[in-house]
Amino acid sequence: MNVEHGDPTGRPGDSMDIPAKATELEIEEKEYRSLLQLFTTNAASELAQLEEAIGACDFSRIAELAHSLKGASASLGLAELLSAAQALESSAQSRTLTEVPALRSLLREELERISTLLAVGGG
Repeated sequence: MNVEHGDPTGRPGDSMDIPAKATELEIEEKEYRSLLQLFTTNAASELAQLEEAIGACDFSRIAELAHSLKGASASLGLAELLSAAQALESSAQSRTLTEVPALRSLLREELERISTLLAVGGG
């Protein structure tokens, strides 16, 4: 654990401050944590569906799933996920898969980081 920065994933300077984010969004911390938990559960399912859509080169479905992740990320103030989902949606709309593997990895990493943070009660 990167104790200096409070990030259980060990990514220096990349800690998520859950209490501050809850305050920013004007909701209770407990409610925000609950929403994050629901989001990570749903997003994991959407990532599995995304894998299938990528394998099938189903650009419409990729864009649809990316759009869903983008909206949920925006609602929860998750800038890294929002950015990756937005880029993924754009790639799907332009029917290019060049950036998709890197964006898929970034989405997965960010979801794992949030899940880990919630699991250890951090943030």
